[in-house]
Amino acid sequence: MSATDDREQIGFMMREFLRAFRERDTETLNQMMADDFTFSDPGGPVISKQQWLSDIENGELIFDSIEASQPEFKYLGDQVLVLGQATLQARYTKGDYTGTFRYMGVYTRQNGKWKLELTSATREDSVAADA
Repeated sequence: MSATDDREQIGFMMREFLRAFRERDTETLNQMMADDFTFSDPGGPVISKQQWLSDIENGELIFDSIEASQPEFKYLGDQVLVLGQATLQARYTKGDYTGTFRYMGVYTRQNGKWKLELTSATREDSVAADA
């Protein structure tokens, strides 16, 4: 498979993630995330796939809107590092997800399919405020 094909597949997955987050489609999110997926929250804690999906399903985490910029892709064999920026309007009982964030996602090819293995976010507006 070529880098162009991989970029198209991962780009499609990223659009599906945004849709699934907004629509609270935990079935789609579950299929696209690796079993050992983790999210490094901007506030510090590391959240497991099961916890994140549970929070979305139970309405503790609600994404009202997500706008993402064009990401940058870095190819590392059977892994792709995706870097970008997203602006969120979200409500979460465990943290504040409204604002602009820099994110990093690691996608790994597993049994011929790309899965999101890890994602991490840093609040962009707080970085600017600290400067």
